[in-house]
Parts: sequence; C-alpha cells; structure tokens
Amino acid sequence: MDSRRATWAVLVLAFIASCIVLAVVGTLLLPAGAALQGGAAPQPAGPLATVLTGLGVATVLAGLAIFHAKAGAHEREMQASSDRTAAGAFQTTTVIALALIESGPVFGLVIRLLTGSTTQLVALAGLGVLSIAGGVLPRGLSIWAAARMQSPPAP
Repeated sequence: MDSRRATWAVLVLAFIASCIVLAVVGTLLLPAGAALQGGAAPQPAGPLATVLTGLGVATVLAGLAIFHAKAGAHEREMQASSDRTAAGAFQTTTVIALALIESGPVFGLVIRLLTGSTTQLVALAGLGVLSIAGGVLPRGLSIWAAARMQSPPAP
C-alpha cells in the first residue's frame, strides 16, 4: 500500500508541476505583441477565447467534482480491505480527475496561442494548481492516512 501511496503522491505533484510548466512555457513561448510564424499577428480576445475560458473552468470544476464524489467510496473500500485493488481504483480516479483539471491550463495555452494574451493562461493555470493543491492533495492524503491506520499490519 505504501508504494501505491508514493506513486499517487508523485502523480499529484507531477500534475501540479505540469500546470506551472504550461503557464511558464506559454508565457515565454510568444512575447507579448510578437508576430506569429508567417507574420500573422495574434487576434484580440473574442467569443472563442470566452468559450475556451469557460470550458477550461468547467473542466477544472468537473475534475474536482469527480474526485470528491468518488473519494468517499474509495476511502471506505481502502479501509475495509488491504488489497491493492482498492488503492489502484483510487489512483485511477485521481488520474482521471487530474487530467480534467490539467485541461484547464491547456485551454489557457490555446487561448494564449490564438490571442497572445497571457491573462487566461495564468488564471487557468493558477486555478489548476490551486484545485490540485487545495482540493485533491489534502483529501487524498487524508484517505491514504485513514487507510493506513485501518489496514492490518503486513506479516
């Protein structure tokens, strides 16, 4: 169970780092006001940027909702048995939720490439980091701690 917990922690931290890297790369990729390849200038933010921002926020919230909706059931399963299946199912749910949360910063990067604006990129990346660090990480650590206390000691 401890190796699953360690793997889970590495995954969560990697997704936090990924959100940060997307923001940094997106900001440094195209200096503000610079022309894109082929001489085309970035377009001003319009309805597409608004829609993409909304999609980014929605996917982050969906990831959090999925994680928290299934967290209770996973916690009960992990406390009830010491088998690796329950821990694997929790990891799978976490990865799905993290991927949805990370798609928010990806939408921000798309907006950055289309419009040249870093506002949505930084906001969506920040939302992703805060969602993972403030929503997924603490709840997941408490689930692992509860499972560790309830599981019988290894022979």
